[in-house]
Amino acid sequence: MAIEHDLDFDDDLDEFDDPRRKPPRRWLKFTLIILLAVGIWYVMTEPELRSSVMQMVATVRGAFDSLAEDPVPQPEPKVQPPSPKIPPVPAFHEGQQVTVALREGRQSRFQLRNAAEGEQVGPLVKTGDTLTVLDGSLIKKRWVYFVQTRSGDSGWIKGTHLQSMP
Repeated sequence: MAIEHDLDFDDDLDEFDDPRRKPPRRWLKFTLIILLAVGIWYVMTEPELRSSVMQMVATVRGAFDSLAEDPVPQPEPKVQPPSPKIPPVPAFHEGQQVTVALREGRQSRFQLRNAAEGEQVGPLVKTGDTLTVLDGSLIKKRWVYFVQTRSGDSGWIKGTHLQSMP
């Protein structure tokens, strides 16, 4: 068994033992700072890019906030049952004598309608005409009345256009 005594470990370590220091890489730091400044300037001058960056920051901040805080249990809102809708009470009844009311303090003329929904035009009545209520109907939360004139013409008119006779 032959032992080699010629092992030289110092040959590879010579380059590490160099007492000279390498010069600092200031140019690299300077270049990185300039690139960072130009990037920030570009983001700040582009409104669309700035808003998308702000959204990303807000999203990340919200995610971190939600992880940091324990959620506070919210009480369940109390749902109240809907109150029953009471329809408006009719102002007039069958057989009642009414007159066409003044509208905004002026004489007015109204076309009676041939249908409660007001689809077709019927006979003309004017303020002060006496009418007899024959029927009433609640349409879209308002009362309309089927009336007859003294001449025998009939049609539908809104309850807001009528008033009771004294």
